Amino acid sequence: MKFIILLVSLSLAAAGTFLFQPLHPDEGQFAQIAANWHQGIWPYSLIHDNKPPGIYLIYLGLRPLLGEAITGYRLVFLIINLLGASAVYLIGRHDYDVRVGWWGGLTYLGLLYLYQGIFALTEPPVAALTAWCGWLLCSRDKRPRVASSLSLGIIGGLMLIMKQPAVSLILWLAGAVKATGYKLGLFGLGLIIVPGLITGWWAREGQVGVLIKAVVINNLSAYPASFGVTTFNFIASQIILPALVIWLIIGWGWIKQVPQGQRRQSYLIAIILLLPWLLYRPYHHYWILIVPFMSVWVMDIMAIQKRWRLFLGIQLMLIYMGSIWLNLVNRQ
Repeated sequence: MKFIILLVSLSLAAAGTFLFQPLHPDEGQFAQIAANWHQGIWPYSLIHDNKPPGIYLIYLGLRPLLGEAITGYRLVFLIINLLGASAVYLIGRHDYDVRVGWWGGLTYLGLLYLYQGIFALTEPPVAALTAWCGWLLCSRDKRPRVASSLSLGIIGGLMLIMKQPAVSLILWLAGAVKATGYKLGLFGLGLIIVPGLITGWWAREGQVGVLIKAVVINNLSAYPASFGVTTFNFIASQIILPALVIWLIIGWGWIKQVPQGQRRQSYLIAIILLLPWLLYRPYHHYWILIVPFMSVWVMDIMAIQKRWRLFLGIQLMLIYMGSIWLNLVNRQ
């Protein structure tokens, strides 16, 4: 347990030093769009962007409290990341024990740090919501399936207003809840509540056409096809290599078919559904979307094969210490 306490301390230190990194280009864009919106200029009308409006709503809502200092926004997103890690921890505690839960939560944070998850971008909230979907799915035996289907639908709707790849996650959720009959109807009802309110709001302001063009049409045409050798080099050198032990653990689990059961197949389906987004849009932060699945998968293996824990601990320690060093070197 002392080793876990050390990793938790290093994780928090890494997060603290991340707060003072130079501005990410997307953060500046989101902040400027929110500032314009605060002055009555609607998103997509002055500054070109193709993200769903959820991220602008977060920035707009935080603006009266935090002003223009990006550090405050990152602190809020750090809390969101901790909430996501907490969901992974709860899955581990529910299925195994407290210590396994800690390994899952720490893996979640470590991968976020590698994939630019500390920045106030669109992916961290989607990852946190995905992790909580995992918690709802694994604890459905303790709550009515009707409430569970409706709740998962609402969470799916929240993800959809944050990031277009949430479409893949919604397909995964629909399969994971085994939504049929009235449960499918409740899931669909929950799914349309938040996007429906947003679309109605835009329609009332005469902006729905602009919204659809930016979020759907422009988004599909904004990213040039870049799949090829360059993409594979990026994945190998910047995605897999820095977290090699974690990927090896997952690979070992796949070969040995650990863990057994529906969750393994369900998470694999989710990753396959997200794969086109990851391959054709080679950005670090897109890989945040599969972090909840990777973390729970690693946690499942840790519960069965304890010999991997030392290697995982060393990997996480290197990630956290490397992050602290780079953050101090690159701080503003």
